[in-house]
Amino acid sequence: MNITHGITLMGLVALLPAPGAKEATRAAQNLEPLAALEGNWRGTVSGRFGDGESERSYEWVLGGHYLQVRNESVLRPRGRPGPLDHHEDWGFFSFDQESGRMMLREFHNEGIIHRYRAEDAAEDGVFVFVSEQVENNLMEGMRARMTLRILADKEIEEVFELARPGADFEVCVTSRLKRID
Repeated sequence: MNITHGITLMGLVALLPAPGAKEATRAAQNLEPLAALEGNWRGTVSGRFGDGESERSYEWVLGGHYLQVRNESVLRPRGRPGPLDHHEDWGFFSFDQESGRMMLREFHNEGIIHRYRAEDAAEDGVFVFVSEQVENNLMEGMRARMTLRILADKEIEEVFELARPGADFEVCVTSRLKRID
């Protein structure tokens, strides 16, 4: 093989998709409705536990298979003096091909882990995730729901709700965040 053929062959190999690229592309396509979230966000959080500030980032990870979210909130406790409450959670959005639904797994600094399944979209830019499983739950049968609304190109709202066994969901925390990058 002469040098010209070797260079041509290397060029053709470079054009081939990387191993796993097809699967990553498929995962990214199924998570495409969440693409507007990518970046860094900051805003307010208010609810049953207090009011405060929140910072969040969304980033594609592991070859584009997952959208990772990292959230950190600091709350001034409502109705009681004392130190600020610090909450942190990391999550991963994925797509379950078997069910044809987006999934979200959240890991909280309190040791609680939520596995959510996306509900059918009622409108564009609104994503509702209902817990399928909660590990280390504080109350047997407690359920969680997270509703994420893309309000504008640079603003989102998240409503986190809990439901005791046999009861309706109640809002615990509402976050309003604006893009900072």
